[in-house]
Amino acid sequence: MQDNKKKIKALVVPSDAYGVGLYRSRSPHEKLQQLYGDEFDVEINMNPNWADFPSFEKYDIIHFHKGLFNDEGQKIFHNALRYFKEHDITTVMDIDDNWDVGQYHPLYLSNKAIKAPEKITTNFTLVDYVTTTTRIYANKIKKWNKNVVIFPNAIDPDEEQYQPIKYPSERIRFGFVMGSSHE
Repeated sequence: MQDNKKKIKALVVPSDAYGVGLYRSRSPHEKLQQLYGDEFDVEINMNPNWADFPSFEKYDIIHFHKGLFNDEGQKIFHNALRYFKEHDITTVMDIDDNWDVGQYHPLYLSNKAIKAPEKITTNFTLVDYVTTTTRIYANKIKKWNKNVVIFPNAIDPDEEQYQPIKYPSERIRFGFVMGSSHE
């Protein structure tokens, strides 16, 4: 990269410090910083003040997962997204799972109570891009936002927890990594 070229400043807002926040927000952006630090300046902030709109003007990109808040927080967040659009700050929303879960899903009642599907679909309309895990979700999201990119779920096989433990045997063993509510 040339010295006179400006780095792309990205703010990453994980939804949590483990699980989806780690694997779809933190880890990929930490790897981006590690591999392309001459082109990107990545900041990770678990809890930015969405009401302080001007504090975001130093960023070129804001990446977040789902963007779910209580009703008042959701209004502030939606106003922030509108502000970012007016100020040419690119917004990227990541969603890794179905946002409108069925009645047999463990989160059905809580999602219904907090109006998660409505909030998430509104977020789709307010962001520049949406990233998701599968073509199925991408096709559903395109109803609200045509700018959808598929990033399948993945793990870093170099992490210690994913190093194979060898048990000599005639048996073939399979592993499956998933969330507790996945079927």
